[in-house]
Amino acid sequence: MKKQMEVQTGYVHLKLEQVVPSEVNPGGVRKGIEELTASVREKGIIQPIIVRPVKGNGHYEIVAGHRRFLAAQGAGLDDIPAIVQELPDDEAIEVAIIENDQREDANPLDEAKAFKTLMENDEVETIAARVGRPVGYVLGRMKLLGLSKEAKAALTSGKISLGHAQVLLRLRGKDEQRALLSDILSGEGGHGITVAAAKAMVRENSLNLSEAPFYTEGCASCAFRSGNQAELFPELKDTDECSDRACFYKKTLAYYRAKTKEKEGAGFRVIRDIEEIREFGGFSGDKMKLIVPSANEASPHSYPASYYPPKYKSKCEKCTDHHVYYVYEEKVYSGTRIESGEVCLNPKCLAEMLKEKEKAKAQEAKEKVKTNEPIEKPAREVNPLTLKVHAEAARDRFMVTHLTPRMEASETLTKRFIIYHLLDRFTYFSGNAKQVRDEIVKEICPPEYFKEKKFSGWHLYLLVMAVPEEKLSALLTKVVLATLPFTDPKVLLHMTPEAGIDMTRDFVMDETFINSKTKAELLRMVKDLGLNVAATEKNKKAEIVAAIQAQDLVGKATPELAESFALKELKDVSDPIISRYAMEDEDEPEDVEAAEGVEEIEEPMEEATIEAA
Repeated sequence: MKKQMEVQTGYVHLKLEQVVPSEVNPGGVRKGIEELTASVREKGIIQPIIVRPVKGNGHYEIVAGHRRFLAAQGAGLDDIPAIVQELPDDEAIEVAIIENDQREDANPLDEAKAFKTLMENDEVETIAARVGRPVGYVLGRMKLLGLSKEAKAALTSGKISLGHAQVLLRLRGKDEQRALLSDILSGEGGHGITVAAAKAMVRENSLNLSEAPFYTEGCASCAFRSGNQAELFPELKDTDECSDRACFYKKTLAYYRAKTKEKEGAGFRVIRDIEEIREFGGFSGDKMKLIVPSANEASPHSYPASYYPPKYKSKCEKCTDHHVYYVYEEKVYSGTRIESGEVCLNPKCLAEMLKEKEKAKAQEAKEKVKTNEPIEKPAREVNPLTLKVHAEAARDRFMVTHLTPRMEASETLTKRFIIYHLLDRFTYFSGNAKQVRDEIVKEICPPEYFKEKKFSGWHLYLLVMAVPEEKLSALLTKVVLATLPFTDPKVLLHMTPEAGIDMTRDFVMDETFINSKTKAELLRMVKDLGLNVAATEKNKKAEIVAAIQAQDLVGKATPELAESFALKELKDVSDPIISRYAMEDEDEPEDVEAAEGVEEIEEPMEEATIEAA
């Protein structure tokens, strides 16, 4: 019987050939390996890696410190300091997750894979408690595994942010994810689009479940029902939309097929091919007429009784000879569409019904003449939705026309309108814009209303409307200043001259910019800017950064910074604008001459002023 090899635990030095990467380590290979390798080559490994023994072969599996191990290999080291711990799989993954979470360049996909492994043996609540994260965080990371291969690659390489990836998760279909990913990467002239813009694109392509022709009880817990995505996207809490168009389409088709199959079982004819419709000459031909308008998966309708023929219940619904139901799929430019409805193959009969309806109305009018009752002109049946649209359009035209002069005359009304628009615009900004907006709204919003988070449209304007007039100026200034971090940097750059800021004279490099440089770049910067810093390759990067920050950096700028300060002149933008200002300047001397003549010709000047008025 072979004697088991004794395993040493604690702090040790291991030969690199004794160390093997972990298959479940969420750290992955990260950027900056070259820089780390250079540092290891110069100073060695300072912080030991964490490993666990592999039973039976004298090797050790990396738990935490994969990058340090790769850097040691790249630097040509023979051994590496390590802390050996006896850890079961779940504990090893926990340690790796916690260490990975502390990294600035942590890859959320690596965490997702690790969480998935832990979920094989534990509940999500237990895992969340063990790694010190909320349950929503763990579930959110695991959902990333549902991304398409291309989206995962884009997230890993940094081409898209975690926010973009989460928006992609609203789409189940991998083809849909790829299409949106392409839009994200190629939008805004190839510079990519913001997370807010990506969210808007998903919502534009979502379908309203309240208009679904099928019963939506089965969608109650669906991950692609917008209300169920509120944990990741709070703004969707009160919505009811479906972002899984393929599933919506499938259920719609199943509903219409079941409905027509039921009618077929009752003896009615069912048409399932558009070519058969065309053989009849279409819906408006001599052989076929629509009984009710067609419905499809994008706009299913429940029509009022006035849309049906007058004897629909007593005759049409029982006529198996001529009453035909249809359902078919039709190729359109945007994909495939479902069409479903009812037609009559006896247009004469349908026309007679409509004539009888008109005769009945005419007879009713005659009776009113006999009794001297006022005759009502038969009104054409109009879709209630059409009436609503026209009414709202008339209302809107009136408001725009009459609010414009009143806003010109009211500074208060104008301030409220600007504040509303700026706050509403925060929805389209990226980063922490929503949190910034919420902090501002919280100051003007009743606590009980703030919990509902209704900060858009007229809800938002009601909050602004409640602000006292004397506080509007301060609020407007605060909102405007809050938009600065989300404003196009080129706009801010062109504001600096008017603000009395000379970028070449006043600019000061901050710590973040200095830290973004490698050690070699820092040393070159010290030389180029003539800084009084005695530093060499032997100094640590942190020491060089501290020494640079101790210098007077006002007006010091690297070539790439100086290039970024360049301003555009108005003449570079629009010659017509220059011409307009030039014409205004040419008019000024005439005004001056007229003003100079006031003392000599007082009465004619007064008369001229009245005429001008």
